[in-house]
Amino acid sequence: MRRLALVIGLVLLAVFPAFGQAAAWSVYLYNGMTKELLRVNEDGSTESFNLGLAENEYIGSFDMAFSSDGGRVAFCIPVFDGQSNQGRATLVVRDITAETDIVRQDLGEAIGCRVGREGYNDDASRLAVSLANPFPPDTGKPLWRILLLDAATGTTVDELNPTYPALAEYPLLTQGPVLPFVQRFTADDLIFAEVPYGIGGGAEWQAYRWSFDSGAVEPVEGWGNIGLAWLPTTGEIAYVAADDALPAAQPVGPFPPFNVVRLHDADGGPRTIYHNGDESPAGTVFINDGRELAILLMEGYDAAQPDQATLQRWVALNRDGSRRDLTENSIYVQLMGAPGGYVTLTQQLNDQTMGTQQFTLGYGAEGNTRELWTSPQGTDQSWELAWVTPGTPAADLPPFPSAGQ
Repeated sequence: MRRLALVIGLVLLAVFPAFGQAAAWSVYLYNGMTKELLRVNEDGSTESFNLGLAENEYIGSFDMAFSSDGGRVAFCIPVFDGQSNQGRATLVVRDITAETDIVRQDLGEAIGCRVGREGYNDDASRLAVSLANPFPPDTGKPLWRILLLDAATGTTVDELNPTYPALAEYPLLTQGPVLPFVQRFTADDLIFAEVPYGIGGGAEWQAYRWSFDSGAVEPVEGWGNIGLAWLPTTGEIAYVAADDALPAAQPVGPFPPFNVVRLHDADGGPRTIYHNGDESPAGTVFINDGRELAILLMEGYDAAQPDQATLQRWVALNRDGSRRDLTENSIYVQLMGAPGGYVTLTQQLNDQTMGTQQFTLGYGAEGNTRELWTSPQGTDQSWELAWVTPGTPAADLPPFPSAGQ
């Protein structure tokens, strides 16, 4: 059953400044514990939707693709039996408001599957689904596949797998366990990263462009970073990286000592546009309709306090080189670009009530912030940002200056 809850009084023009956004927009939050998709509108009203997931079916917001109007969501459900090293994959394309499946299709045996946030092509007519098979593989089964499907029917229109002749010269793609991460999907090509399946590790891998007209598959620089930001109107991509020649904070856990943000743009790349030697850059997002780049910063490891929670915060880099803080230090804060600004989802823990959690969704624009929604306190919640209505990128954006300029 769909539950409608109107949150009244969160946004009062007498208290909060107007943000200059005439068109309505919304945010989707996903609760992995209750498997609930919550739409929060820009006026603070909310509506909850059921995704039709069974008790043993689990997905995350990072593994969902939304149509540009927010009306449909696509995801792949892996059900894996570790004892038998077998599993199956199911593709779901769902009408969110109607709470009905447009497509629910068995994709066959697989130990891993993924649609991902870039799973739809430009006009949402096609879906890209990645599948991983057991390693070593059974006879006749490819290690991995990327299926291009008709989004309305689930019919396969094309497929890339290790038997493709153009991949013969790339050892990891043809010999190792891989679950490709689709990084960009357009009418002309698809870019994917060769992410090894089930072994963990770093956040950057080799990426490849699969050109549909020619059939060529060629390495492409920069696109292998899992946390990259892409602005289609300018062609810019930004991502965190490690520069051994510059100071860096000691990272927490088995992660590279990231200390810079690099950019590819119309003038080429990569070039460094940001450096931080005291905190570890961990992600990038274009915000404010492309006028700024938000950068996630993680505290460095403190050997004197090894059990202390690692705090994180977001800062913004403007195209004139100036910087500003977007959030305070928190144990967990997600951020996405939104029309005219950005949204944040912040988690608080209440130590006095034995770990109960509360989440707050906020919107920032024109130097102001306001609260859109706050969850009730409780343990039965694990909210994530899933999607925000796309904004209209600003025109004639100047380039970001290189660091030190």
